[in-house]
Amino acid sequence: MKKILLLSVIFFSIQGSAQDVVYGDEVQEDTSRRKPSGLLDYENRLFLGLSNTFFIDFITSPLTEGEMITKKVINNVPTDVSVPIAEQTIYQSFFSIGITPRYNLQELSNKAAIALSAPVSFGFGSSGSANKDVVGAQGFGNIQIPLLLNLYYGAEATNKVDEDFGLNVGAGFELNKIGILNLGTVGVERPSNRAWIMPTVQAGVQFYRGYSPVEVHIKYGFGKLQEQFIDQYGNRLLDGKKVTRASSLKLSITYLL
Repeated sequence: MKKILLLSVIFFSIQGSAQDVVYGDEVQEDTSRRKPSGLLDYENRLFLGLSNTFFIDFITSPLTEGEMITKKVINNVPTDVSVPIAEQTIYQSFFSIGITPRYNLQELSNKAAIALSAPVSFGFGSSGSANKDVVGAQGFGNIQIPLLLNLYYGAEATNKVDEDFGLNVGAGFELNKIGILNLGTVGVERPSNRAWIMPTVQAGVQFYRGYSPVEVHIKYGFGKLQEQFIDQYGNRLLDGKKVTRASSLKLSITYLL
């Protein structure tokens, strides 16, 4: 009888210990399932969108000095000489499409965040002379890669917000390349159309179209002021000089995924 009682006590002790282990494992498993809430919480901080633009997409390159080969009579001998000329190209995209990744660096509250975004876009359009006093590079297509630091407030600022409307502003730099397919200009020697970087600012709104979140942005890029003294033939300007700069203007619609 004593042996039976002793075996019963040992059995229930082992069973209780096993249950403690199982319960301990369950608690540990629940803890391991908790999602990170810091900067590396990409599931909640990363936003992706597809953007498009129709017609309202203009880009002007910086003013540069090129060379034109022309004939001049030197000592009664026709000779090819190089003449400095003014170059500046303007581009209009008829349609552009892009992808807009955004990552919240700091969520100030449930409806406010500081974010980094890179709304890359590819355009389908043509380029030519910026005005009658310059030579423009003839080409087709463009790429634009901005890198912006943004402040978002309201709708879609974070994954925790419950708002129907929001605002955002941003600033940074953008890389522009216009005339990806360089068609060249007869009589003008120049390297391929060069890319350049300039400051840019952006403002926009967020709202819902049905159940789909949408952002509308207007972005303006601007380069430093430049003075132009010669025209497309190398002659001095009749007005003495012009002041110009590189610039871009884009109105885009982004559909968040």
